[in-house]
Amino acid sequence: MTQTWLVLVVALWGGLLGLERQAFLQAALSRPLPAAVGLGVLLGDVTSGLMVGLVFELFHLGGASLGGPWPTMRRSRREEARPSRCRSHTPAAAMPRPLSGPSRF
Repeated sequence: MTQTWLVLVVALWGGLLGLERQAFLQAALSRPLPAAVGLGVLLGDVTSGLMVGLVFELFHLGGASLGGPWPTMRRSRREEARPSRCRSHTPAAAMPRPLSGPSRF
């Protein structure tokens, strides 16, 4: 294959994996091991794809919250600027009062 076809195959595979992670199938094909093995199959070198995929899968397992949501790709500026809704960061005056007892309002 010429270099142009290799770049095209890799770009299409990456686009398919990005689409699969966000909106299509969500069958975990975008995890490092299946993604690298699939690319190895497409490029004709399954052994290298498997070895690279294993290394990156171990990195991914070390940083992933198992059983939790996938980490987002990026956060918007609005989300970064939004104050936390955690009770430990909320001033005492803004916290809701318990419903028991007479109301002071």
